[in-house]
Amino acid sequence: MTSQTWPLSYFREAKVCSADLLQRLLRRTDDPELQIDLTRQLADEARHIQLLSELILELGGPAGVEPEGISASPAPKGRHPLNDPGPPGSDTGSRGAGAAAVLRIC
Repeated sequence: MTSQTWPLSYFREAKVCSADLLQRLLRRTDDPELQIDLTRQLADEARHIQLLSELILELGGPAGVEPEGISASPAPKGRHPLNDPGPPGSDTGSRGAGAAAVLRIC
């Protein structure tokens, strides 16, 4: 995994987990309005997963999410999305690329 693709892979994994959670919520509700909202959100997540996957492939990264999850493939030494300051000159601080992606919801 390249230094450009590992933050994207964390973010893609978070999108996959989000889609999984949305599917579980869809199976648990009988509210038609909530089902419509959840389905729209699930479609957005699927589109994001596809776009991220295409970008990762374009940058030379792996084609899919590892079965054991991204955590099985450690970030480059000394790097983690929560600690990544982002691109030079950015003011994202600890909100660097993928910071929200490490929230494990699945």
